[in-house]
Amino acid sequence: MTNTYCILEKENKIKVSKLGFSWLAFFFSPVWALIHSLWKEFTIWFLFVSISYLLSKKLGEEVFYLSLFLSSFIWGLFGRDFKIQDYITCGYIPVEFINSSSGRNALLTYLSKK
Repeated sequence: MTNTYCILEKENKIKVSKLGFSWLAFFFSPVWALIHSLWKEFTIWFLFVSISYLLSKKLGEEVFYLSLFLSSFIWGLFGRDFKIQDYITCGYIPVEFINSSSGRNALLTYLSKK
């Protein structure tokens, strides 16, 4: 099974990031964000969940559970994109997208083209 990987480069440093849905980000949203140092996104998520919790006191706890599920779905869909944006903010430049069976093979493919 092949996946798409984004190759990012900065001053001879190379990062390989997988694209697409992340099940780990879906199931472990806040922990996943903290592990990947996505502080801004984690703060936004925390504020969203806090507001949802406060609203659930008036509207019912279903609102809170729905907001948790929706936020987990958003993390699953866009978590890897958030990480790539973080790399770009740190000065990395996306140079190529490669379809490969693993990140290691994607890196080897990219380096063989250089």
